Amino acid sequence: YVPLDLVQPFAVFTTRLDTALRAVVQGQLMVAMIMGVLYCIGFSIVGLNSALLIGFIAGICRVIPYLDILVAGSLSLMVVLSDFSGWGSIIAVVIVIVSVQAIDGMLLTPRILGNKVGFPPVVVIVTVLSFGKLWGFWGILFAIPILAIVRVVWQTAVPYYLSSAWYENFR
Repeated sequence: YVPLDLVQPFAVFTTRLDTALRAVVQGQLMVAMIMGVLYCIGFSIVGLNSALLIGFIAGICRVIPYLDILVAGSLSLMVVLSDFSGWGSIIAVVIVIVSVQAIDGMLLTPRILGNKVGFPPVVVIVTVLSFGKLWGFWGILFAIPILAIVRVVWQTAVPYYLSSAWYENFR
């Protein structure tokens, strides 16, 4: 379905797009793995029973933004309430979750995904915040993949546009 004169540019585009989206997925998996380790460490420090299991599950759930908060919070709350020993343990779990989320939001996601996609961390933060404000959860979920796609489209289209006869006529 691709015109013959566009087969080579289309192949370049799809290869770049595949590479960029693969980098986004690898970055998300790397962040999820690190988040799981941070949850395990934090829950172990506060003495939560099943800390490693809850941290591991929360890390896996981190692939979908904010699902890790829901899962880590609910699982740890169930464990804490099943062996309730005061409000200190609940507060400690909340501090762990908030601390891990702060590390994720300020360091992990912007740096790791920014490096994988090729943008500075501040661009990643602004993109996620902007998309989240515009489209809510779905904006946060698709902010980085859309950013990667826009970059690939720009990098692929601009050289062809600059070398086109249309550009030469209007220059």
